[in-house]
Amino acid sequence: MKKAIVDLPLIYIFALIVSALILVFGLTQVFKLKSSAEQIEIGQFKLSIEKQIDEIYNLDKGSSLEVIIPVTEKIKEVCFVDNTKTLSTTNAKLGDLAFLNPSHNVFIIGEDLNSDKSFNAEHLKPDISPICFSTKGKLNIILENKGRYVSVDKK
Repeated sequence: MKKAIVDLPLIYIFALIVSALILVFGLTQVFKLKSSAEQIEIGQFKLSIEKQIDEIYNLDKGSSLEVIIPVTEKIKEVCFVDNTKTLSTTNAKLGDLAFLNPSHNVFIIGEDLNSDKSFNAEHLKPDISPICFSTKGKLNIILENKGRYVSVDKK
């Protein structure tokens, strides 16, 4: 009878340890999944904007299109720069990103440093550099074919 009394607390302790490990593992996987989802949303944004730029670039000179692209709430601002010219900006995050990625012309600025991204969109060259758009769940821009490049402007 005494042996059963001693074994019962050990079973409870073992069950608590196993439960804690399952909880920690589950939470870790949830956070990894959330991070992956944000990366996928940024990747979809990149593909969407590149597709729109290519579409306008293949049209006649002077063609323009208003483009509305949904973005994640973590993206606060999207900036376009002419990477062939020296960048002059008061936006510290944009300046840092442009310094680290001088060949890129699209900069995504988020609420935290992990969501700051940049990439180079072929044929894109804004007439005003830099031109930044604040986003509230969507990016609303006008793309115009200038012949050799596509410019971006505010609506």
